[in-house]
Amino acid sequence: MFIAAVSFLTVRAGSSTRGSGGKVVSVLQMTSHANYSKSTLDYDIGALLLSAAIDSVYSEAIALPSSGTGPASGETLTITGWGTTSESGSLATTPPSGASPCYNYS
Repeated sequence: MFIAAVSFLTVRAGSSTRGSGGKVVSVLQMTSHANYSKSTLDYDIGALLLSAAIDSVYSEAIALPSSGTGPASGETLTITGWGTTSESGSLATTPPSGASPCYNYS
């Protein structure tokens, strides 16, 4: 696990357009999952400590599934994000989305 100062990062809540709308909040700290592996990217998840709260005007909390529940292996999932879709590709203004089957790694 690592904890890093990431003052150059911000979070935009309440907008699906990169660069405009919603509320922008600075990130104070990022913490990775204790089992994160840089070589395999297993447990590629973390938590961000923000400099201010994001209120319900911009977003809403969602419930996470209970332990042991979730999509079934093979179920089609919708994925989305602002990352590039190719090496050295450019970032999209709105997040592209696609479908992928769920894989069971247990």
